[in-house]
Amino acid sequence: MDSLADALAGTAGTIVGKVVTYPLDFLKVKVQVSGVGITEAQIRAEVYQRYGFLGFYQGLGPKVMKSSI
Repeated sequence: MDSLADALAGTAGTIVGKVVTYPLDFLKVKVQVSGVGITEAQIRAEVYQRYGFLGFYQGLGPKVMKSSI
């Protein structure tokens, strides 16, 4: 049973870590693929305006599933 508890604790830690850091990773990728002269602040404003706060978590589900398995 200790192995199961360790596995569940590791999975929970991975999920929390992904949820906390995902918006930063999301913005990093958006900046990398955007055109020259587009700033992070512009990307943040556009995402927030179009999708709201949850827009920064687009694509989180598959990442969490992949990491927690």
